[in-house]
Amino acid sequence: MANGVFHTKYGIEINLTFEDLGHRDRPGLLEEITRPVGERERDLLQCLTDYNGGQCECALADKTPWMFVRRQRRAGRVVWVAAHLPLTHAATPEESDNTRP
Repeated sequence: MANGVFHTKYGIEINLTFEDLGHRDRPGLLEEITRPVGERERDLLQCLTDYNGGQCECALADKTPWMFVRRQRRAGRVVWVAAHLPLTHAATPEESDNTRP
């Protein structure tokens, strides 16, 4: 689970540990990023590691670099966390970057 995500539409990093998500100037941001994935663009939220060019362990384990945000109870508190969306389409050899000779 991640503490932050990259918002692809606004080009901003979102810190889920801050009450204002690190963007005091965007009061409706929490409602926007917590909408069900079926009601928003699937690629709206991106893994920060992936965005920064790193190799994310979750994305390497048959998950996408795209994220969703949900509530989770930790140490008796409710916090916001981000998690990777599962793959909905397995890449064919022609689509996969991993099949290059």
